[in-house]
Amino acid sequence: MTCKLFALANHEGFLISNQHILKADLSSKVALITGASRGIGAYYAEVLANNGAFVIVGGRSMESLDRTIQRISKIGGKALPLILEMTDFKSFDEKVEEIILKCGSIDILVNNAAVAEDKEIFEVSPSDWDFHMDINLKGVFFLSQSVAKQMKAQKNGGSIINIAAIDGDHVRKNCACFSVSKAGVIHLTKLMTYELISYKIRVNALSIGLFPSESVKEWIETDPKSQDYLSRIPIKRAGQLNDLEGPILLLASDASCYMAG
Repeated sequence: MTCKLFALANHEGFLISNQHILKADLSSKVALITGASRGIGAYYAEVLANNGAFVIVGGRSMESLDRTIQRISKIGGKALPLILEMTDFKSFDEKVEEIILKCGSIDILVNNAAVAEDKEIFEVSPSDWDFHMDINLKGVFFLSQSVAKQMKAQKNGGSIINIAAIDGDHVRKNCACFSVSKAGVIHLTKLMTYELISYKIRVNALSIGLFPSESVKEWIETDPKSQDYLSRIPIKRAGQLNDLEGPILLLASDASCYMAG
Protein backbone atom coordinates (compact mmCIF):
# COMPACT_ATOMS: atom_id res chain seq x y z
CA MET A 1 0.00 0.00 0.00
CA THR A 2 1.56 3.25 -1.16
CA CYS A 3 0.28 6.77 -0.83
CA LYS A 4 1.79 9.78 -2.61
CA LEU A 5 1.23 13.44 -1.88
CA PHE A 6 1.14 15.60 -4.98
CA ALA A 7 1.89 19.36 -5.02
CA LEU A 8 0.06 20.46 -1.90
CA ALA A 9 0.68 24.05 -0.81
CA ASN A 10 -0.29 25.78 2.41
CA HIS A 11 -1.07 29.45 2.90
CA GLU A 12 2.62 30.27 3.34
CA GLY A 13 3.39 28.72 -0.03
CA PHE A 14 5.18 25.65 1.39
CA LEU A 15 5.30 22.99 -1.30
CA ILE A 16 5.55 19.22 -0.91
CA SER A 17 5.95 17.50 -4.25
CA ASN A 18 5.78 13.90 -5.47
CA GLN A 19 7.26 12.05 -2.53
CA HIS A 20 6.47 8.81 -0.72
CA ILE A 21 4.82 9.61 2.59
CA LEU A 22 3.31 6.24 3.48
CA LYS A 23 4.74 2.76 3.13
CA ALA A 24 3.06 -0.44 4.26
CA ASP A 25 5.05 -2.87 2.12
CA LEU A 26 6.27 -5.49 4.61
CA SER A 27 7.84 -7.83 2.05
CA SER A 28 11.30 -7.61 3.63
CA LYS A 29 10.05 -8.00 7.22
CA VAL A 30 9.83 -10.93 9.62
CA ALA A 31 7.04 -10.60 12.18
CA LEU A 32 6.41 -12.57 15.38
CA ILE A 33 2.83 -12.51 16.66
CA THR A 34 2.00 -14.10 20.01
CA GLY A 35 -1.39 -15.60 20.79
CA ALA A 36 -1.86 -16.06 17.05
CA SER A 37 -3.51 -19.49 17.00
CA ARG A 38 -7.01 -17.98 16.87
CA GLY A 39 -9.10 -14.84 17.16
CA ILE A 40 -7.59 -11.39 16.89
CA GLY A 41 -4.00 -12.69 16.97
CA ALA A 42 -4.66 -14.96 13.99
CA TYR A 43 -6.19 -11.99 12.19
CA TYR A 44 -3.11 -9.85 12.84
CA ALA A 45 -0.98 -12.66 11.39
CA GLU A 46 -3.12 -12.83 8.25
CA VAL A 47 -3.05 -9.05 7.75
CA LEU A 48 0.73 -8.80 8.04
CA ALA A 49 1.25 -11.85 5.82
CA ASN A 50 -1.14 -10.46 3.24
CA ASN A 51 1.03 -7.35 3.10
CA GLY A 52 4.22 -9.28 2.48
CA ALA A 53 5.65 -10.08 5.91
CA PHE A 54 7.04 -13.51 6.72
CA VAL A 55 5.00 -14.32 9.81
CA ILE A 56 6.00 -16.41 12.81
CA VAL A 57 2.75 -17.55 14.40
CA GLY A 58 3.23 -18.05 18.15
CA GLY A 59 0.93 -20.04 20.41
CA ARG A 60 0.55 -23.04 22.70
CA SER A 61 -1.19 -25.56 20.42
CA MET A 62 0.38 -26.81 17.20
CA GLU A 63 -3.01 -27.95 15.95
CA SER A 64 -4.44 -24.43 16.33
CA LEU A 65 -1.31 -22.84 14.87
CA ASP A 66 -1.55 -25.10 11.83
CA ARG A 67 -5.05 -23.81 11.14
CA THR A 68 -3.73 -20.25 11.12
CA ILE A 69 -0.85 -21.29 8.84
CA GLN A 70 -3.32 -22.89 6.41
CA ARG A 71 -5.41 -19.70 6.23
CA ILE A 72 -2.28 -17.66 5.56
CA SER A 73 -1.18 -20.09 2.85
CA LYS A 74 -4.55 -19.76 1.12
CA ILE A 75 -4.01 -16.01 0.67
CA GLY A 76 -0.49 -16.58 -0.65
CA GLY A 77 1.30 -15.60 2.54
CA LYS A 78 4.32 -17.17 4.19
CA ALA A 79 4.31 -18.32 7.79
CA LEU A 80 5.82 -20.73 10.29
CA PRO A 81 4.41 -21.97 13.61
CA LEU A 82 6.21 -21.48 16.91
CA ILE A 83 5.22 -23.17 20.15
CA LEU A 84 5.48 -20.36 22.67
CA GLU A 85 4.47 -20.48 26.32
CA MET A 86 4.25 -16.94 27.63
CA THR A 87 5.07 -17.97 31.21
CA ASP A 88 8.23 -19.84 30.22
CA PHE A 89 10.33 -16.69 30.41
CA LYS A 90 13.66 -18.52 30.34
CA SER A 91 12.85 -20.01 26.92
CA PHE A 92 12.48 -16.69 25.13
CA ASP A 93 16.13 -16.28 24.11
CA GLU A 94 16.09 -19.80 22.65
CA LYS A 95 12.86 -19.10 20.77
CA VAL A 96 14.39 -15.97 19.25
CA GLU A 97 17.47 -17.97 18.22
CA GLU A 98 15.17 -20.54 16.61
CA ILE A 99 13.50 -17.79 14.56
CA ILE A 100 16.86 -16.35 13.50
CA LEU A 101 18.09 -19.75 12.33
CA LYS A 102 15.01 -20.12 10.13
CA CYS A 103 14.38 -16.54 9.03
CA GLY A 104 17.52 -14.50 9.64
CA SER A 105 15.92 -11.59 11.50
CA ILE A 106 12.99 -10.31 13.53
CA ASP A 107 11.69 -6.92 12.49
CA ILE A 108 8.22 -6.77 14.07
CA LEU A 109 6.91 -8.12 17.37
CA VAL A 110 3.19 -8.08 18.16
CA ASN A 111 2.62 -8.85 21.84
CA ASN A 112 -0.95 -10.05 21.52
CA ALA A 113 -1.18 -13.05 23.87
CA ALA A 114 -3.29 -12.26 26.93
CA VAL A 115 -5.79 -13.68 29.37
CA ALA A 116 -8.88 -12.05 30.87
CA GLU A 117 -11.08 -13.40 33.63
CA ASP A 118 -13.64 -11.20 35.33
CA LYS A 119 -13.99 -11.64 39.08
CA GLU A 120 -15.28 -9.52 41.92
CA ILE A 121 -12.45 -8.13 44.06
CA PHE A 122 -13.39 -10.40 46.98
CA GLU A 123 -13.04 -13.47 44.74
CA VAL A 124 -9.58 -12.71 43.32
CA SER A 125 -6.91 -15.12 44.59
CA PRO A 126 -3.12 -14.75 44.47
CA SER A 127 -3.04 -17.35 41.69
CA ASP A 128 -5.60 -15.33 39.68
CA TRP A 129 -3.43 -12.24 40.07
CA ASP A 130 -0.21 -14.03 39.11
CA PHE A 131 -1.92 -15.71 36.13
CA HIS A 132 -2.84 -12.35 34.60
CA MET A 133 0.39 -10.55 35.45
CA ASP A 134 2.64 -13.37 34.24
CA ILE A 135 1.06 -13.60 30.79
CA ASN A 136 -0.23 -10.08 30.20
CA LEU A 137 2.68 -8.10 31.61
CA LYS A 138 5.72 -10.14 32.67
CA GLY A 139 5.62 -12.23 29.50
CA VAL A 140 5.31 -9.09 27.38
CA PHE A 141 8.32 -7.53 29.06
CA PHE A 142 10.68 -10.49 28.87
CA LEU A 143 9.74 -11.51 25.32
CA SER A 144 10.23 -7.88 24.25
CA GLN A 145 13.59 -7.91 26.01
CA SER A 146 14.72 -10.99 24.07
CA VAL A 147 13.46 -9.67 20.74
CA ALA A 148 14.87 -6.19 21.34
CA LYS A 149 18.34 -7.68 21.98
CA GLN A 150 18.12 -9.28 18.54
CA MET A 151 16.83 -6.10 16.91
CA LYS A 152 19.69 -4.17 18.50
CA ALA A 153 22.20 -6.67 17.11
CA GLN A 154 20.66 -6.37 13.64
CA LYS A 155 21.29 -2.59 13.74
CA ASN A 156 18.34 -1.78 11.48
CA GLY A 157 15.72 -1.13 14.13
CA GLY A 158 12.30 -2.65 14.45
CA SER A 159 8.76 -2.21 15.69
CA ILE A 160 7.34 -3.65 18.91
CA ILE A 161 3.55 -3.44 19.15
CA ASN A 162 1.98 -4.12 22.52
CA ILE A 163 -1.70 -4.94 22.42
CA ALA A 164 -3.18 -3.08 25.35
CA ALA A 165 -6.84 -2.42 26.17
CA ILE A 166 -9.10 0.48 27.03
CA ASP A 167 -9.59 -1.28 30.38
CA GLY A 168 -6.00 -0.24 31.10
CA ASP A 169 -7.12 3.40 31.01
CA HIS A 170 -10.67 3.14 32.31
CA VAL A 171 -12.29 1.47 35.30
CA ARG A 172 -15.07 -1.10 35.26
CA LYS A 173 -16.32 -3.62 37.78
CA ASN A 174 -14.91 -7.12 38.25
CA CYS A 175 -11.83 -6.44 36.14
CA ALA A 176 -9.00 -5.79 38.61
CA CYS A 177 -6.46 -8.33 37.35
CA PHE A 178 -6.92 -7.63 33.66
CA SER A 179 -7.16 -3.84 33.99
CA VAL A 180 -4.06 -3.51 36.16
CA SER A 181 -2.05 -5.79 33.86
CA LYS A 182 -3.04 -3.76 30.79
CA ALA A 183 -2.36 -0.47 32.58
CA GLY A 184 1.11 -1.90 33.17
CA VAL A 185 1.44 -2.66 29.46
CA ILE A 186 0.59 0.93 28.57
CA HIS A 187 3.13 2.34 31.02
CA LEU A 188 5.72 -0.26 30.02
CA THR A 189 5.33 0.83 26.39
CA LYS A 190 6.36 4.37 27.29
CA LEU A 191 9.29 3.23 29.42
CA MET A 192 10.60 0.82 26.78
CA THR A 193 10.51 3.55 24.17
CA TYR A 194 12.94 5.75 26.08
CA GLU A 195 15.54 2.99 26.29
CA LEU A 196 15.09 1.43 22.86
CA ILE A 197 14.54 4.36 20.49
CA SER A 198 18.29 5.04 20.32
CA TYR A 199 18.56 1.63 18.58
CA LYS A 200 15.78 2.62 16.14
CA ILE A 201 13.38 0.27 17.91
CA ARG A 202 9.94 1.85 18.14
CA VAL A 203 7.53 0.66 20.84
CA ASN A 204 3.84 1.51 20.62
CA ALA A 205 0.64 0.19 22.15
CA LEU A 206 -2.69 -0.44 20.46
CA SER A 207 -5.46 -0.18 23.05
CA ILE A 208 -8.46 -2.04 21.75
CA GLY A 209 -12.01 -2.03 23.05
CA LEU A 210 -14.94 -4.34 22.44
CA PHE A 211 -13.96 -6.76 19.67
CA PRO A 212 -15.49 -10.10 18.61
CA SER A 213 -14.11 -12.80 20.88
CA GLU A 214 -16.45 -15.70 21.58
CA SER A 215 -17.26 -14.29 25.04
CA VAL A 216 -18.00 -10.83 23.59
CA LYS A 217 -20.33 -12.30 20.97
CA GLU A 218 -22.19 -14.29 23.61
CA TRP A 219 -22.46 -11.24 25.89
CA ILE A 220 -23.91 -9.06 23.13
CA GLU A 221 -26.42 -11.74 22.15
CA THR A 222 -27.58 -12.70 25.64
CA ASP A 223 -27.11 -9.80 28.07
CA PRO A 224 -29.63 -6.93 27.80
CA LYS A 225 -27.08 -4.61 29.44
CA SER A 226 -24.84 -4.96 26.39
CA GLN A 227 -27.10 -2.71 24.32
CA ASP A 228 -26.72 0.12 26.80
CA TYR A 229 -22.93 -0.29 26.64
CA LEU A 230 -22.96 -0.29 22.83
CA SER A 231 -25.13 2.84 22.78
CA ARG A 232 -22.39 4.73 24.66
CA ILE A 233 -19.79 3.92 21.99
CA PRO A 234 -19.71 6.85 19.53
CA ILE A 235 -19.95 4.52 16.52
CA LYS A 236 -22.74 2.57 18.27
CA ARG A 237 -21.37 -0.92 17.69
CA ALA A 238 -18.68 -3.35 18.73
CA GLY A 239 -15.48 -3.45 16.72
CA GLN A 240 -15.04 -5.79 13.77
CA LEU A 241 -11.81 -7.52 12.84
CA ASN A 242 -11.28 -5.47 9.70
CA ASP A 243 -11.37 -2.32 11.86
CA LEU A 244 -7.97 -3.43 13.19
CA GLU A 245 -6.28 -3.77 9.80
CA GLY A 246 -5.32 -0.11 9.39
CA PRO A 247 -3.96 0.37 12.92
CA ILE A 248 -1.82 -2.79 12.91
CA LEU A 249 -0.40 -1.99 9.46
CA LEU A 250 0.34 1.57 10.53
CA LEU A 251 2.34 0.47 13.56
CA ALA A 252 4.11 -2.40 11.81
CA SER A 253 5.22 -0.38 8.79
CA ASP A 254 7.39 2.64 8.08
CA ALA A 255 4.21 4.72 7.92
CA SER A 256 4.57 5.16 11.69
CA CYS A 257 8.29 5.99 11.63
CA TYR A 258 7.68 9.10 13.79
CA MET A 259 5.46 7.32 16.33
CA ALA A 260 7.07 5.98 19.51
CA GLY A 261 5.77 5.51 23.02
